[in-house]
Amino acid sequence: MKSSTHLKITTSDGGILQLSNPFKYCKDTFEFDLKVSSGGFSYIGNFLISNIFQNILELKDMNETLSGSTTLKESFMDSFIKLEMLELGHLNIEVFVTDLAKDNSIRVFLDSDQTILKELIEFFELVISK
Repeated sequence: MKSSTHLKITTSDGGILQLSNPFKYCKDTFEFDLKVSSGGFSYIGNFLISNIFQNILELKDMNETLSGSTTLKESFMDSFIKLEMLELGHLNIEVFVTDLAKDNSIRVFLDSDQTILKELIEFFELVISK
């Protein structure tokens, strides 16, 4: 059963990254509804994340050191969300999703800052606690 838990990040340039309705597939793999948009491009569909416990540790480290990166992805899929700390607390978010059923893909880049890291950590900790 999917949960109504959701996270929505709106960046200063109007981009949107939204993860919602997590569903636990197995020990550390979760499926989410993903919505991402930037400029005139958008994607709405499913997104799988494996190794979510490792991602949480990396996000915590990024929040403390203001450096590093983490990649949210499923082990056997090409789609990913990469979060990378840049200088002065800037955060680059790269989203690449491919929809094999429709034979298309999208890659968008969103800019944010370190203030969203705590929100991401809290969201993923809530997801794994359910």
